[in-house]
Amino acid sequence: MKFIGKISWPVLCFNQREEKLPRLQQLFMKGIYTMKRTLLAATLALGFVGAGSASAGLIINGGTAGNVGVTPSNDVLDTYTGSPIAGAFQAELQASAATKLKIEFLGKEAGWLNTFTLGGQSLSTASTVGDSIYVDVVAGTVLFNILTGGAGSVANGANNDPATAGIPDFWLGYDPLNSGSVILALDDGGANPDDDNHDDLVLRISEVPEPSSLALIGLGLVGAGVAARRRKA
Repeated sequence: MKFIGKISWPVLCFNQREEKLPRLQQLFMKGIYTMKRTLLAATLALGFVGAGSASAGLIINGGTAGNVGVTPSNDVLDTYTGSPIAGAFQAELQASAATKLKIEFLGKEAGWLNTFTLGGQSLSTASTVGDSIYVDVVAGTVLFNILTGGAGSVANGANNDPATAGIPDFWLGYDPLNSGSVILALDDGGANPDDDNHDDLVLRISEVPEPSSLALIGLGLVGAGVAARRRKA
């Protein structure tokens, strides 16, 4: 038995010279180092997955299932997706936990000034496409209100029946182009209240990742890169 450092190495190759043992030790230690790096990369990658699943989540609760877009035509969403989007009328938007929301103006086809307000901040049909507001919300019903230019207002949690002429209502659907985001489309009950095309104010509502989640995502990407390089090597 030959002792090298703190590791006991049996002389396995009787026909080989003892000078080869340090090389075996180097290979052994390199193998341990590689395993540690791989385990670290895997841990960081799991952190990346965990960051994605830690999202509070936006929930479309209740309502009557129905599509918006194409037929009847929605001037905003038909350009956005080119196909109908599944969602619900008379539904309520909820957050499953406290979170920060980004509300982005996608467009409108309306003569009235329609205004969406949440947490003291607003977007309206006077906004420019891409304009956004950021609002912290608590778990439960997202407390927004939409004031139309002539047919009154509608609030989340008290959404109106779209079949009733002359009053505003909104539709909610999950954005097919942005996972986890919700599209809100308003029918303001205005000049043509029965068209039900819900393009009088169209918004996208999304969660804003927390800084800690962004850090985990970054570490996860680094870890995944390390693992990929080790595999190629």
